[in-house]
Amino acid sequence: VHTDALHVTVRAVPLPLRQQNLQILIPELIGYLAQQNAFDVGNIAQWMARNLTSEQTSWNMAQAIALLADVERLCPQLVRTPPGGLLQPVD
Repeated sequence: VHTDALHVTVRAVPLPLRQQNLQILIPELIGYLAQQNAFDVGNIAQWMARNLTSEQTSWNMAQAIALLADVERLCPQLVRTPPGGLLQPVD
């Protein structure tokens, strides 16, 4: 991400976001952020989880590992101290 006083340039977008209608998601995210008194990564992550839609109902091991790698890379604090319900054990 590159920012200046008036613009933000996004240089890379993770797969779950590439699968979204960003023309709808980005304005909704900006609206959500404008309503917040303070920026909390956990709250933003929960908003994203609630608002991202996915046709994917079943994940294979490789997809789950790739998703976890993205979370570890982009939000390491969420892996160290995850908000309640973010991580679920699987068989």
